[in-house]
Amino acid sequence: MSAMSERQPRNDMHRKQRAKNIALMLALLGLVVVVYLVTIVRMGGQ
Repeated sequence: MSAMSERQPRNDMHRKQRAKNIALMLALLGLVVVVYLVTIVRMGGQ
């Protein structure tokens, strides 16, 4: 039963880390999209 109690915190820790990684990925992807759109708008104005 101690092996089961050790797995639960690890699974929970991995789940939280995965959620943080996904949030960071979405934030970076959003930044890339914004930079791309700004570039397209600036080039289109000329």
